[in-house]
Amino acid sequence: MKIGLVTPYFYPLLGGVQEHVANLYLNLRARGHEVKIITSSFLTRDTPVEFDETDVIRIGLSVPYPINGSIGWCTLPWRLKAKVREVLSREKFDLLHLNESLIPGLPLTILKEAKCKLIGTFHAGGVRSSAYWLGRFFLKEYFEKLDGRIAVSQAAKDFVGRYFRGEIEIIPNGVDLEKFKTGKTLKSYDDGQINILFVGRLDRRKGLPNLLKAFRVIKKRFKGVRLIVVGSDRKWIKEDIHFAGKVPPKYLQDYYHTAHIFCSPATGRESFGIILIEAMAAGTPIVASNIPGYNEVVTSGREGFLIPPKDPLSLTQALVTLISNPDLRREMGSAGRRRAEEFSWSVVTDSILAYYQRVMDAF
Repeated sequence: MKIGLVTPYFYPLLGGVQEHVANLYLNLRARGHEVKIITSSFLTRDTPVEFDETDVIRIGLSVPYPINGSIGWCTLPWRLKAKVREVLSREKFDLLHLNESLIPGLPLTILKEAKCKLIGTFHAGGVRSSAYWLGRFFLKEYFEKLDGRIAVSQAAKDFVGRYFRGEIEIIPNGVDLEKFKTGKTLKSYDDGQINILFVGRLDRRKGLPNLLKAFRVIKKRFKGVRLIVVGSDRKWIKEDIHFAGKVPPKYLQDYYHTAHIFCSPATGRESFGIILIEAMAAGTPIVASNIPGYNEVVTSGREGFLIPPKDPLSLTQALVTLISNPDLRREMGSAGRRRAEEFSWSVVTDSILAYYQRVMDAF
């Protein structure tokens, strides 16, 4: 089968959708399918990511815009339709799989112009979307053109279901088990201190300010505790808080293995939490917010602790419990590894291919 994976976000930008698309591409190729990634170029200074671009088709230039408490990217319209038509005519895909298929620019243009089978995956979560609300009547036509629809979680399904009606299959994000099982402890942090790891953009909704509040309290009680923040624009150190900058995907597993505790105190608008299954695959216990998406992945008291969002006191207490109890850290880390196996890319690819076949076999 010739498959096109369409994504409004790809390298050099870092994020969950990008990792999902890159890993799905690799796993579909490993199953013998011909696969292309269709995306755009990005107006960014981010460091290029090592990825074989042989099968990457870049159409147009995308620029950033604020959306859903974060930053989205929209492809500029100049000659976009003509370029999309040229690519679709040349490649003759059997199926196009559009990620974030209702994003203006590249996904919507491809959705409008394509004549093959179309599947959309919805990655976003949250309580509401002003973009969906304002554009729901216009976007309804595009939503209904999809032959199949996937959501990465119940939270993502509920989110899109507030604005559009139709069947949506839940197939979760995946994790590269071998990659995250085989990370190495970073020597610069292997000095006997307890390492708490945060991974994510420095958007307020990721909850880093609450983690910093909790860490200040923890430092008064414990010596030898360090906070490592991955995802900052630049590297810097302030006492025992280390901002490690943006870490390329091929090195990320080493940070998870270096961590004794992984913490993601997001305040909401999360649909899944790829970072949670990455940490669990590395055997690192979790402290995270009890929010939709996250609570579909982690069971509080088993792989880690889920705490109320925006609650620095509960966050502090959960971190203190794990800092004080190495046996509990090991127990929860082992449980996390077992749980992560349910999200292996082998399992997820099987589910996606089975869904592809159902769509292809439909009238």
